[in-house]
Amino acid sequence: MHHCLALAADPRNPVALKNLGAIFGKEGDSLRALYYLRRSYEIDPQDPQTVYGLAFGC
Repeated sequence: MHHCLALAADPRNPVALKNLGAIFGKEGDSLRALYYLRRSYEIDPQDPQTVYGLAFGC
């Protein structure tokens, strides 16, 4: 998974965090999805996709 590699290189990569949140959300793992989306939001609160994912439950 490329997002995991991106996080290994930079654990504060908001795009990788957001994408992992989206992947877990699509797989039905809401807790993990929200965890990664919240981490992404802490770094980049202006990202509309992250805000949307948090607002509508992934």
